[in-house]
Amino acid sequence: VLRYFVVHNFVCNGDSYTGSMIHNYYLHEKDGKLSMIPWDYNLAFGTFMGNSASDAVNASIDSPVTGGDVDDRPMVGWIFSDEKYTDRYHELFAEFIDRWFSDGQLETLISRTAEMIRPYVDKDPTRFCTTEEFDEGIETMEALVSLRAEAVRSQLQGEEAETETGDLDLSALGTMGGMGGQGGRGMGGPGGGFDLSDLFSVTDSYGRAVALTDLVGEITKITEIGLADGTSVTVDGSDMRSLMQTLLQIDFSKVVSVKNGEGESVDLSGYTISLNMPARGGRGQQGNSGQTGQMPGAAGAEGAQQAAETQPAGGAAEAEVQQNGEAAGAEVLQNAGPRSGEADAVSDDSGQVPGPASASYGNDQGAGDRNGMRPAGGPDFPGEEGGSGTSSQPSAETTALLVGGSVLVLAAGILIAVRKKTIL
Repeated sequence: VLRYFVVHNFVCNGDSYTGSMIHNYYLHEKDGKLSMIPWDYNLAFGTFMGNSASDAVNASIDSPVTGGDVDDRPMVGWIFSDEKYTDRYHELFAEFIDRWFSDGQLETLISRTAEMIRPYVDKDPTRFCTTEEFDEGIETMEALVSLRAEAVRSQLQGEEAETETGDLDLSALGTMGGMGGQGGRGMGGPGGGFDLSDLFSVTDSYGRAVALTDLVGEITKITEIGLADGTSVTVDGSDMRSLMQTLLQIDFSKVVSVKNGEGESVDLSGYTISLNMPARGGRGQQGNSGQTGQMPGAAGAEGAQQAAETQPAGGAAEAEVQQNGEAAGAEVLQNAGPRSGEADAVSDDSGQVPGPASASYGNDQGAGDRNGMRPAGGPDFPGEEGGSGTSSQPSAETTALLVGGSVLVLAAGILIAVRKKTIL
């Protein structure tokens, strides 16, 4: 765990357990012990929430939490609650910096990997950036990690002076909105294909999709958000990072009004609003939005339970199907475990990472790309009156019928296969 957080805190991944949303990690259990599995590092190196180069380079290794305190994060807080663990953490950090930066080993690795990838960037018609932007990103990463190593050395030596970053621009590494095509920098930049309003899903009392900007105007000019409990949240749209951090802390299902750029109060009590993080790939809308914090499998499990309660018992045939299904499931889980040795070797020197197939998903804000987020620039979903809209969630009854039907079809298939095998 110490080694894991050495690397994790070096690369400054705010879209994670140590970030303000406290999500995007796996826990793998083996023999009663939990190990962390790295996941979702595409917004590392300070690119989550649009950090400046100085923020990323000089990020504190002893206060690595944003949107809270280390005492709120037990999986990392224990390192700093006991001096012996803090000292060991510092020792491992010093070893990490010495190993990768004393003789240019990491620079060589980055260069070698870039040479391997570059020909495919040239040929890929669906690439997210030009070859020139790819090379600029490589140069930016090399500069960033070198400065980060320098800053960490200073912190380990107890120095307070910050490392200067000059004109280093982290947007060359990509942003929350993705590259979005040729020349794009995401987050509303040229060609980025991402608009802040894409974060919001709004429906009126009839279930029809409504654009939030049609109701309140430009979102960055909103100054205050009113909640159902009578409280309000002040919004500063002048700084994108601060704005995003504020929006991510609000439960938009409880929003009843906002003050727009004209200082006027707009009543939103008749609308249903949800906030979705920008998508990171071309996956369709599935399951619940990130605001609900529910796994897509949770809805399926609930529907399956309801279906089981409403379907007539099938006697011995169903028992046979269940028994064979459980055995098959057990075999699948056994075969889907980690492939790289002991679970505790999550962040050892070899860099091998156990496979996440049998891990539990640690995202209390939703299920990442599986959660009902609409891909930026992706296909629209049919809505009422021919509009694009967003897909609506099925009712519990519909879910129960769909899942129940699927279960019955699967059960019949398994039963037929089992009997056919018996006859043969």
